[in-house]
Amino acid sequence: MKLKLSIFISVLVALTFLLNSCENYPEYPDTPQVLFKDIRITDTIDVLDNQLKMAFLTLTVIDGDGDLGLSPSDTAFPFQQNGENYYNLYIEMYGKKNQVFSKIDFIVPLYYRFPYIPKSNEQVQSVKADMIVAIENDLNKIDFDTVIYKIVIKDRTLNASDTAVSPEIYKNLTPPYNKK
Repeated sequence: MKLKLSIFISVLVALTFLLNSCENYPEYPDTPQVLFKDIRITDTIDVLDNQLKMAFLTLTVIDGDGDLGLSPSDTAFPFQQNGENYYNLYIEMYGKKNQVFSKIDFIVPLYYRFPYIPKSNEQVQSVKADMIVAIENDLNKIDFDTVIYKIVIKDRTLNASDTAVSPEIYKNLTPPYNKK
């Protein structure tokens, strides 16, 4: 009886290993991809008691070789502070006037460092994850009635994604506002 149980367990373990090793994982290019997924706008108040709009951008990020994100210790070349690669998430805001979008320049650019994204499985090199980015805006002080966001990410080997573009956001809408 023990021999039959032992053989059964051995066969079960072997089949499990075989099935797991044959699992097909999607393959993605090594150049990162960023896809706009969703936006949510809410009213908020900043530390100075000013009423603002908070935009929550949900992005899907994908990278075939899984080298997305930076650790806090990643500050040596080429990721040194004040260098062009210190940040790995770049967001620009554009306003629409007379049917033409123009870039809105801010004193502090909308650049961020997003953390390293671990791989979900040792056998899988690629990474696919959703990321939520919160952006405070005083849309009332912007001289546009419609805005969009353009987003680019970079991986650790400095490959830049294509630009993802949000849908048009109308600043006179009452939050909460969702758009996919």
